[in-house]
Amino acid sequence: TTTGPSTFSGWTGACTGTGTCTVTMTQARSVTVTFAAVPTWLLASAASGTGCGTITSLPWGISCSPICSTLFDDGTTVTLMAAPAAGSSFTGWTGICTGTSTCTVSMTQARSVTAAFTIVPVDPVSPATTPATTPVEPAVDPAPANTITFGVASISPSVGTRNSKTTAALITVVTAPGLGTVRQTVSWRVPGRKRAISACRAASTTVAAPGSIQLTCALNSKTQRALQRRSLKVTLRTTFTPVGGTPTKLTRTTTIERAPRTAAEAVQTSVETKGPGTITQTGTLAASRARAATRVCTSVLRITKAGTYDVGCSLTPYGAELLQRQDLRVTLTTTYTPKGGGKPVTISRVVYLPRTVAPGVTG
Repeated sequence: TTTGPSTFSGWTGACTGTGTCTVTMTQARSVTVTFAAVPTWLLASAASGTGCGTITSLPWGISCSPICSTLFDDGTTVTLMAAPAAGSSFTGWTGICTGTSTCTVSMTQARSVTAAFTIVPVDPVSPATTPATTPVEPAVDPAPANTITFGVASISPSVGTRNSKTTAALITVVTAPGLGTVRQTVSWRVPGRKRAISACRAASTTVAAPGSIQLTCALNSKTQRALQRRSLKVTLRTTFTPVGGTPTKLTRTTTIERAPRTAAEAVQTSVETKGPGTITQTGTLAASRARAATRVCTSVLRITKAGTYDVGCSLTPYGAELLQRQDLRVTLTTTYTPKGGGKPVTISRVVYLPRTVAPGVTG
């Protein structure tokens, strides 16, 4: 039995050939089996021309631009596909393939192929496209924001997930004066600390023609939690790198107002206690066929003496996000646990939280 990329070559000794080996043990016998490694061949691909695009393979192995290569087993049939980027067109293959359809290669030796991409001419009424061979310098700042808005953005699903999700986000419209790439980071600082905290993953995109593009900063959970407590002054750092030119950087600050929690703060439960202990309060959405019960607010209050206490329920980041999109029917569960291991007392009630508006952005 072979393992890995090998083939069975045959028997020597008590058996010969490539079939099964049957031995009659009338005396001592010996047999040798020979395996040969399956040769592999290099398939090299490259993109050429004034445009941009990506080359991918089936079976998987190549997915890149402009140059990449990989090894395939001898005899493998590989299909290559060329996908032009926005503002470019695929004009054909050279090397082992020709034409403009998919490229099918039989890997019986090392192969190479090149895909040509060409920039699509810009409409005369649009701003002229600067040739890729000429260094491009921005005539004006590649403004990190003609507009900066705060809202609920649709985020593509991660690998292994079924559905897309929505989250609070900064949406930045960037004006690029020519071909190149735009990269933007968003960060904020905790007062008294030197190290900046990232608000989201850095956004990066390729600009195929002069114009405006939209970058979305999906706020991470740490940033959303901070917005529940206070407004945040964030720093946007945008870098525009023109084709063949020198990168231009621009830094801008803006303020995201504290997320509204008026509805949640209005949800208070009066609890009368007979001594010290802990009061916990949790708000959940009822379970359904589509989801399990989901916590949208929580709070913990430790008390040192008997009395009557008003306990609020602080929104979780998910609860704050959800409340920006819809009204919520929440089951509020409040538990008092006496200090020293006494029997807990729990009360539950249903409350309605009206939809709130998203926090504003200034700056």
